[in-house]
Order: sequence, then structure tokens, then C-alpha cells
Amino acid sequence: MRALFSFWIVFVLTRAVLAQPEPSQPGPTVAQPTSQSLTLDQAVRTGQERSPNLRIASEAVESAVGNYWQLKAGMRPMLQFNSATAVQDKQSKATTRLDPVSSQISLGMQWLLTTFGQLENQITAAYLQIDVQKASYEVSRQDLVLSIKEAFFQRLQADATLAASQANLASSEQSLSDTNSLFRQGLMARFDVVQAELAVVEATQDVAQSKTDIGTATVALQTVLYELGEPRVDPVPPPAITVDPEVDATDLDQMAQALRPEVAVLDRNLAVADALLESAYSQSYPNVSLFSGYTSTVGSIVPTDVLGVQLQVQWNIFDGGLREGAVHQAEATVRSLHAQGDQLRASITQQVEQAWLTFLQTDFTLKTAQKRVEAAQVYYEMARERFINGLGTSLETQNALTSLTNARQELVQAIYQREIAFARLERQVGTEFPNRHLSVPEGVPK
Repeated sequence: MRALFSFWIVFVLTRAVLAQPEPSQPGPTVAQPTSQSLTLDQAVRTGQERSPNLRIASEAVESAVGNYWQLKAGMRPMLQFNSATAVQDKQSKATTRLDPVSSQISLGMQWLLTTFGQLENQITAAYLQIDVQKASYEVSRQDLVLSIKEAFFQRLQADATLAASQANLASSEQSLSDTNSLFRQGLMARFDVVQAELAVVEATQDVAQSKTDIGTATVALQTVLYELGEPRVDPVPPPAITVDPEVDATDLDQMAQALRPEVAVLDRNLAVADALLESAYSQSYPNVSLFSGYTSTVGSIVPTDVLGVQLQVQWNIFDGGLREGAVHQAEATVRSLHAQGDQLRASITQQVEQAWLTFLQTDFTLKTAQKRVEAAQVYYEMARERFINGLGTSLETQNALTSLTNARQELVQAIYQREIAFARLERQVGTEFPNRHLSVPEGVPK
């Protein structure tokens, strides 16, 4: 009875041990993090919401608003209150006061009526500077969106590469099985088996490398989304790209010249420079201000109680060349911005043309890659049939397998080269095409 009980204990423990999953490699098991699906739109939205760079750009806009209100306040009435108390030796011969302590209190309103364009143009420039910062924010936003899309598609490419590597591993194992079968029949040499085993080892290595690449691409995507430490994301492929056949490089260039935020930044900077140039011209003009107030002095021989209005004109008749220097500097800034505008527009034309041609080329590359996979698959199946029936060599089969492996990898690269090329084309044009349909919207100048 005791022996039967001991056997039952051993049996239960053995079943418990065998039921546990075996780790893939020595060492402690690591809990796999949960994953969540992520669309391209969600990725872009999340990245924009969390990006510190966009917050910095947003604060630059607020700073420009604050600067505008500071300058604007210079043209508004200011209410001032002053109180001064003096203590003087009562025995001093110079004193004319009855009391050694006297106080003067004044309450007045000062209003700068006009500077004949100097401050007014500075206010205009500050207002335009808000638009400059808003356009700069848009530049930062579009750059961020491009980086998010690149990381998103690189992660999808890593997933697709893993699938291709697993398919290649299955083909290599199939080839090894065929070779072993023929070897046992005495139709193949041991060398053929070793070659087939090497192909399986290389394919296994590719699978492991693909898994590593997925981890690396995942970290890169979560970094650009600022989601490090959160559950792993599984990107969902977006809808297919469609292209309006009437679109050409000229249309896209005209869109870019109208929509690129860099052009808006330059135009606003030019407007700011023009306003500052007008301010420089007005620098030596007079300032006219109005002051009205009430002053009371207590403790003097003659107590003062005055209510008055004062119109003040301040005019620098000679400024030692200050105005000429400011004008010269402002004119140089305007000329420089005009030159930068010519350079920017030429650069945009080149960038759009290059991005468009690259995108078109990816279409041909993708179609070629698809055809290569189809041909390589047929070639491998034919070589395998010949090999099984003793009509082909193992070398022919291995060459066919290598061609199929390379073709699958090239197809994955071609697919996501096209995706990234489309994202870069959107950035060069300065807009995101709705529903990934490349077309020229109505209202854009032709």
C-alpha cells in the first residue's frame, strides 16, 4: 500500500513538471507585455499630443503674444501713483519748512499719443511675429508627423520581414526534409544534407534577427510617441495609397509653394522686417504724450494742492547717426529675406520634384518585386520537383531557394519604401492627403 501511494505521488509530480511550458532558452522566464493595436491616425495624434517639441513651439507662440501686449501697452493710458516723504533737520538754515517731515503725493495719468510710426510699427511687427511663430509651429508639427510615419512604417516593415523570414524557414525545412529523404534512399550525398541544414540554420538566424528588429522598431516607435514603458503597440496597416492619374510634378510644386509652412514663415518674417524698417525711418520723429494729474504737498511753508494737464513733445534734433544705422540694418534684413525667399522657392521645387520621382520609382520597384516573388516561387517549385524525382541537383534547389528568399525580402522592402516615400512626399508638399489619396484639391492655385 505504501509503495502504491509513493508511486502515485511521483506520478502526480511528474505530470505537474511536464505540464509546465519549457522556456525557449535557459534562464528565468520573462512575462511578455500585452500589446494594443495602433492605427496610423492614432499614432500621429498621440505623438502630437505628447511631443515636448510641439509644446516648446506652442510656448513660443504664447511668448510672441505676450511681447505684442507689452508693446501695445505702451500706447495705452497709464495711471501712476507716487508718494515721497522727506525728513530734514529742523535747525537747518536752508530749510523753509515748518515741519522737518514733509510729504508729496501725486496721482496722474500718462498717455503716449503718438510716436509718428516708431512704436506703432514695432507693435505691428510684434503682431506679425505671432504669425511667424504659428507658422514655425506648423513646421515642427509636420516634421514630427513625418518622423512618426517613418517609425510606424519601419515597425510594419519589421513585422512583414518576420513573416517573410518564417516563410523562408518553412521552405528551408521543406528542402532539408526532401534532402534527408533522398539521402536515406542513397540518392544524395551527405554534403547535400549539410548544405540543406546550413540553409535551415541561416533561415533560423534570419527569424531571430527579424524578432530583434521588431523590438528595436517598437522602441523607436514608442520613443517618437513618448510611450516608453507602456504596453507594446501593434501597428495596423493603413489603407492602400491611391493616386489621381492627372497629378504631375507641376501641380505638386504649386501646392507646395502655397502650402509649405516654411514659405509662410518667410513671408511673415518679411512682413515683420518691413514693419521694423518703417519703424527705423520714424526713429527720429517726435514723441507726443499727455499727462494729467493731481499733486499734494503737506508739511511745507506753502502747502501745495495742484491739478494740472501737461502736453509734452520730445524730439531728438540730432541723434548722431542712430537713425541712419537702424535704417541701414533694417534694409539689409529685408534684402536678405528676399534672397532667402528666392532660394527657398527654388529648393522647394527641387525637393518636390525629387520626392515625386522617388515615389513614382517605388511603384515600378514594387511591381518588379512582386513579379520576382512570383517567378522565384515557380522556379523553386520546379527545382524541387526535379530534385525529388532525381532529375535535378541539390545545388539547383538551393539556388532556387536562395532566389525565393531574396525575392521575399525585396518585396517587403519595396512595399514599405513606397509607404515612406509617400509620407515624405506629403511633407515636401506641405499637406497630408485625405484617405491617402494623392490628388490636387480644389482651391489650390494651378
